[in-house]
Amino acid sequence: MAAYAYGPWIRARKSSSNALEIQLNPLEAFQVAMTTDATQVAAGGDVYAGAPRPGVACVASLFSVPSTERLQSFEIEPASRLENYRFTMCMRFVGTDETGSRSGVLVCGGNDGSIVRADLETRNWDRFVLNARGAGKTAPTTASGLPIRALAQVNREADVVFCASEDECVHVVDWRMREQASLLGTAGSGPLFATAIAEDNTMLVFAAGADGRVRAYDRRTGECVYTRGGDASKTIWALESMGGLYVDSHRILCGGDDGYIEVLKT
Repeated sequence: MAAYAYGPWIRARKSSSNALEIQLNPLEAFQVAMTTDATQVAAGGDVYAGAPRPGVACVASLFSVPSTERLQSFEIEPASRLENYRFTMCMRFVGTDETGSRSGVLVCGGNDGSIVRADLETRNWDRFVLNARGAGKTAPTTASGLPIRALAQVNREADVVFCASEDECVHVVDWRMREQASLLGTAGSGPLFATAIAEDNTMLVFAAGADGRVRAYDRRTGECVYTRGGDASKTIWALESMGGLYVDSHRILCGGDDGYIEVLKT
């Protein structure tokens, strides 16, 4: 599916390759996310350009697939705890319903260090702000100001969110306890743009970014136990966990600006 964002309307069409294209209302869609049952897709970007009505901030919009009907928008009054939230930089569906098929919560990472967690059924939302110093804190009045570039989560821990930020750290947030459980990072690594968790070994957290290295951290100790790469001219923008029935061992897919996709065994 190709998703692109410009123009004042929402339009769907089938291209010559029989792929479904969705034209969205927001001027920029920095990232899209799809529910586990592949029936809904969320998109987010500039929260003011993406709002369907003036005077509100649209953190994300939810569309049905393949009809492309706009199901709902998570609209928030700008003055209500999100004064500095301007861009949705990343998003991820977490949790499932009682059938185990549909994701129940959408988590969005903002440019100001805020995590916004929205319930798809009740449309209620809450906010947590990352603390760059690493101390657990419940939503201080001002955000850290450090953009959240990537989110990761594993199925068995629906309340734990891993956030890669530009402060060289992966913040591990326990939403149920409303605290920042731990902080993983290496001084001098530069901004982190990607993070992933190996489903077969949830003790390892992978992170990568501006210095071209992929690092694995032990969640229990916070220590870096693995480093791969190190091309200073390469920036890694994406990590994705891959494993399960069709592969013999778990792998991490790594995408950077050197034109290659690398496959790492965990």
